[in-house]
Amino acid sequence: MDLARREYAEAVRDDVPQAHLYLANLLFQKGELDDAESHYRKAIRALPETESALARNNLAWLLLTRGEKLGEAERLAEEAVRLADDAHRQSFEDTLNQVKAARNK
Repeated sequence: MDLARREYAEAVRDDVPQAHLYLANLLFQKGELDDAESHYRKAIRALPETESALARNNLAWLLLTRGEKLGEAERLAEEAVRLADDAHRQSFEDTLNQVKAARNK
């Protein structure tokens, strides 16, 4: 994981937009939520909208995990579902349903 982190960080410095997503996923997995959130947000800004569904979904999941900004999490999950390809749609809908359930508690 350390090698992957270094490689993704180098790609981020080289302005590879997808690298923000990959680095965010790695940081999320390691529990470094503040840094993961920052890189998800950068990925969403840097990627074309049509390629940002996974970053939106994962940021929504991160916010759900924290139990904060659930309104934003719902909006992000809705956007992810709207932008999803067939392979990811069900997973993104699951995220959206989890966020909605958390908001209704």
